[in-house]
Amino acid sequence: PQLLAFEAFENTYVKSDNILIALAPENGNVFSTENLEAIRWLTDESWQIPYSTRVDSIANFQHTYAEDDDLIVEDLVARNVAYDQAGLSRIKNVALTEPLLVNRLISADARVSGININISVGDEETHVVCPASVNKANSLITELAQNYPHFKTYMSGTCVQNVTFPAAVQRDGTSLLPAALVLMMCILVILLRSVLAAACTLVVFIFSIIAAFGSAGFAGFDFTPPVATSAIIILTM
Repeated sequence: PQLLAFEAFENTYVKSDNILIALAPENGNVFSTENLEAIRWLTDESWQIPYSTRVDSIANFQHTYAEDDDLIVEDLVARNVAYDQAGLSRIKNVALTEPLLVNRLISADARVSGININISVGDEETHVVCPASVNKANSLITELAQNYPHFKTYMSGTCVQNVTFPAAVQRDGTSLLPAALVLMMCILVILLRSVLAAACTLVVFIFSIIAAFGSAGFAGFDFTPPVATSAIIILTM
């Protein structure tokens, strides 16, 4: 029921995925002028990721405060500003006491910060949108490593998963499955003491795979990463 409700929600409005880039500076403190400058740079550049609709980080968090009768709303980290220790302390205090940031886009110990990019799939197919978005994100991370080499970067999110799962299945299909076949053949030759019997078993397996995948194709099943594992299941049976 929850999945049906979620799919109905996406059909009514829009399907949205995300990319999350985690940044961990080597000095273990996000709140330094150079580290905040790097986060600010990557936040601004992430708007250029294809299909991105929103980029959130501690840099562009809309901090609100009052001055007399005025209500001031501005980015928590301004562009091209070299903060002194008092300014860094103010930013740190705001970030680590803001429920919308702490343990979401900044760790409680201030050792890791994150940048979340919302990706709108819209009418496009996921297999078209996500690879383009992830490729651009990877290029930004490469550029970040050149300009700010003291950062360790990690990337996650639904878009990354949508790209990684098929790649993992393809990689396993070209390495793990052939290795399993070879191992099965060796074991069968040893157990059956007959190369011919082992070869016959292999033929049965291959034709079983062809029949299973062919029937699924004619029945209109989508070929997804979980479906691809059925080859190993048929091999086991």
